[in-house]
Amino acid sequence: MGRVAEQDALSAALSHAAAGHAQVVLITGPAGIGKTRLTEELIHQAGRAGAEVRRGESAPLAGAALAYGPFAAALGDQAGWLLDDDGRGDMLAARHRLFIRVLDLLRAQATGSPLVLVLEDLHWADESSRELLAFLTVRLGQAPVLLAATLRDEDLETSTRRWLAEIGRASCRERV
Repeated sequence: MGRVAEQDALSAALSHAAAGHAQVVLITGPAGIGKTRLTEELIHQAGRAGAEVRRGESAPLAGAALAYGPFAAALGDQAGWLLDDDGRGDMLAARHRLFIRVLDLLRAQATGSPLVLVLEDLHWADESSRELLAFLTVRLGQAPVLLAATLRDEDLETSTRRWLAEIGRASCRERV
């Protein structure tokens, strides 16, 4: 397959996550360069290492994207509540509760073995999904979790470029 440096970076991130140091890896590049192929190799490697693997992707919709689409796809039945309205008033407080709940779910899923969460095509993701990923990048800390996300880096909207810059400051984040 090639891409030895990129594969080595993903292997190192998986090792760090397995040792209890959460990692976030952004796999960026133009369409067709092999981002999905890299995640497939990561998934195979993680499976051989005994990690639990979850995978979700963003849908290429015209107009507004689906709220938390890649997370809902990756976590499936365990996170059906992601899309529920808890009806407890303040939207920002409700979003914070939801983010904490996702954080707790990921930590719980990683108690028996490391968790690898692959989120594909974040260039199509909604703002809430990107904000949740930024939150997790900061808050996962000492959890055996590897979040690997793919996105096309050409023609990104200004808000997505700002988001990339924000999560770029996190110490557990790497860009491949």
